[in-house]
Amino acid sequence: MKALIFPGQGSQSVGMGNELYKKFDLVKKIFREADAKLNYSISKIILDGPESDLKLTKNTQPAILTISYSIFKLITEEFNVDLKKDITFYLLFIIKKLFFLCFQGF
Repeated sequence: MKALIFPGQGSQSVGMGNELYKKFDLVKKIFREADAKLNYSISKIILDGPESDLKLTKNTQPAILTISYSIFKLITEEFNVDLKKDITFYLLFIIKKLFFLCFQGF
């Protein structure tokens, strides 16, 4: 049995996902899409802070969702892991409604 765990508020830190952002174009694309949907640069807050802005719930929730979604897409698209076949349980600490809107069709 395997589980995939998505973190929640309180797990955020400035610079989270920085290595993934630098290495994968897919992550850059997802960050750009998040910025466009939110009408502000959540990517700058995630990557550069300040921490006081990242700790605000209005930023923390979309920041964690953006990182989680980026990792999910890397696992499924970049590394071709079939999560429907390979994962038995999902543990969510993010807003579940947002999660399911982003991951529907999976």
